[in-house]
Parts: sequence; C-alpha cells; structure tokens
Amino acid sequence: MPKKPKRKTLTNKLDKIVSEIVRAGGKCEYCGGKGYLNCHHIFTRTMRSVRWDLDNLICLCSKHHTFSTEFSAHATPLPFAEWIREKRGEEWYHKLYVKAYSIKQWSDQELIDLYEKLHGIQGGNKKD
Repeated sequence: MPKKPKRKTLTNKLDKIVSEIVRAGGKCEYCGGKGYLNCHHIFTRTMRSVRWDLDNLICLCSKHHTFSTEFSAHATPLPFAEWIREKRGEEWYHKLYVKAYSIKQWSDQELIDLYEKLHGIQGGNKKD
C-alpha cells in the first residue's frame, strides 16, 4: 500500500503547481511584462477555500506584485483591488468573495484530488 503523503507536502505541491500554472501565461496581466513573474493571490492564501482556486490568482511582474509604490498589489492594495474588479467584473468578484469567506476544511483526499486535477491542467509534463 502506498504511503499517504503528509498534509504539508500536499500543501507545498499545490502551492507550487498553481504558481506554475498562473506564470505559464508568460506575462504580467497588468503591464504585459515578461520578466520576474509572480503568482499573486487576490484573497490572501490564508483563506484556504480559495488558496488554490485559479480564479483567485493572477500573474504579475515583481514590480506590479510588490515593488511599485505607484501601482502594485501589495504596496497600493486599494487601487489594485479597483483595477482587478474592473478587469474581471463585479460578478466574478462577488462569487470569489463569497467563496473566499466560506469555511472550507480540505480533507487529505480532496487535496490529492485537487493536485491531480491541477497537474492535468498543467499538462502533466512536470516531474514531482
């Protein structure tokens, strides 16, 4: 019988694979830049119900993720929130908000199933 993976291992694998999927778009969704790409969570990753939800993630260059004091997800969160809501729409935001604030307790099997689903989205060509 195969050994059951540890929860922390599953969490790390899921974090890595969603980041790879989001960055696979190859450009910052704000400026179109192609260097130093980061995966940003719209609702914080501590909100487990949407931590690995692709609707909660966006690809940003490091400037627009953290470093710009003029516009970045972390340095200027209110302008960023206004921009993302305009970009993706109020209906998207409302659905994600409701999902983010729901309580989600992931079972180990649900985490394994989600990893396998995301691995399929990624194309299954990465080695673990």
